[in-house]
Amino acid sequence: MRAGPERATDSHIDVQNYLQRADSCVNEIESVTGREWGLQSYPDIKKEIETEQDIMRVHLPHYDYLVYLRHHGFPSPLLDWTTSPYVAAYFAFETSNNADRVSVFAFIERPQGHKSGRGNTNMIRTHGPYVTTHTRHFAQKAWYTTATYWDTQEKTHTFCSHHDVTPALGVTQDVLVKLTIPRADRIDALKQLDEYNINHYTLFQTEDALIRTMGLRAFDINGT
Repeated sequence: MRAGPERATDSHIDVQNYLQRADSCVNEIESVTGREWGLQSYPDIKKEIETEQDIMRVHLPHYDYLVYLRHHGFPSPLLDWTTSPYVAAYFAFETSNNADRVSVFAFIERPQGHKSGRGNTNMIRTHGPYVTTHTRHFAQKAWYTTATYWDTQEKTHTFCSHHDVTPALGVTQDVLVKLTIPRADRIDALKQLDEYNINHYTLFQTEDALIRTMGLRAFDINGT
């Protein structure tokens, strides 16, 4: 489940091109953070992608590095989800605005237990939680999806918007369900979630997130 806007790359960038851009940043990131990612050279990454991917599989070498980039604001084709309805509800309610209702989305990849594909169609793929990365990934109970278009001639996956994915006629997969909740419940929901220890600080674990949590308590949760 998730709440919030999609964070996508240029809709015309393919997997190899995206990995090349991500790889070009690693030396400076490692120098500043002191963390080593052990990335292969780009020619080796490109060869691995070409060998491992097919119409049904988007191969993402160095997935742990890509998740790290996603959580720190790098343009990313990874759309983040959470397996916790409470975490999803927090993100839906946290921002104050004048809308009558907030939305939470549920994604069901294989409602019939299987998935099919055909040439030159768009498809959503899930990427699981088992990765060594930033602690907020685990605090948020995160999974990720990518949406891609498979070019049968080039044998390449190109990233696209999740909104562009339409399953073939008669195929039930990649189902997106929108749930709406009255915004009038916002304060009560945030109070209860805070009692469950679900707030901006526990989900992001930074000093900025701590201050944001204190502000939410002072002016919204306890200030009404």
